[in-house]
Amino acid sequence: FDMPIVAFDDTLVVFRATDTRSGGFHGLYSTDLTSHTINKIADVNSSLPGIGKPTLIAYGGVAVSQGWVLFRAADADGNNALYLWKDGAVNRVIGKGDRLDGLTVLDFTDPGPAALFGSSFVFNADFGRGMRGLYVATQVAAAYQ
Repeated sequence: FDMPIVAFDDTLVVFRATDTRSGGFHGLYSTDLTSHTINKIADVNSSLPGIGKPTLIAYGGVAVSQGWVLFRAADADGNNALYLWKDGAVNRVIGKGDRLDGLTVLDFTDPGPAALFGSSFVFNADFGRGMRGLYVATQVAAAYQ
């Protein structure tokens, strides 16, 4: 387990883990405290929309609320995005190159444990040249049906 990258809500626990013997294989996983089943959310072999093969997943934090999981992932080319996971489905929320308030997003900070409430979340976008913005958004549930 990669402490302190762990979060829980009710019976859902989400954690980041690394296999140090494999040269950096890591991923983000969940377990339900009632079934004790471990499920993969994303690992370095996952295909995540908007980026190449992930090299960093939930490196600095993860948020969990009401079955939703918010995390950041990046590839070796510097592409990165925020993702929401629920019930086995991962959706890209926003990523490098997207536009907010007329500015191009270059990077994000990893979400902290209180960044998510249900499908609503807060995130910090970096636009370069010292410009950053704090945004609040809600994922439309229809994307997960």
